[in-house]
Order: sequence, then C-alpha cells, then structure tokens
Amino acid sequence: MTGKVTRLHKRGKKVDWLTKGERRARLADRQEQWTGQWTALAKAFIEALLGEEIQELLGRPAHK
Repeated sequence: MTGKVTRLHKRGKKVDWLTKGERRARLADRQEQWTGQWTALAKAFIEALLGEEIQELLGRPAHK
C-alpha cells in the first residue's frame, strides 16, 4: 500500500486518506513549527529580562 487509500465517505463522496509517511511528515512539520515558536518566545522573554536587568544595573537605558 504505497499510494493514498481512497474510500467512500458516509455520504458517498470519495475521501483520500493520508499514507503513514505523509502523516509522519505532517507531524514532523507541526513539531518543528511548534519548537521554533516556543524557542523564539523563550528567546524574546530572556532578552526582555536581560534588557530590564541591564537598565537596572546601569541606571539608564542600555544604549545610552
């Protein structure tokens, strides 16, 4: 079973089901997107915290 499996839906409409390889590829893509989004969020959070800490230590904005 290398291709897509076509089955009849309850209403008589043909539905193409994904193969295992296609499901795995989609899952890997979703996991990669999720990981990228959380990494970017964590990076932005840490940079904001460090920026505030620098301002507190220097007593002025970081780039002045």
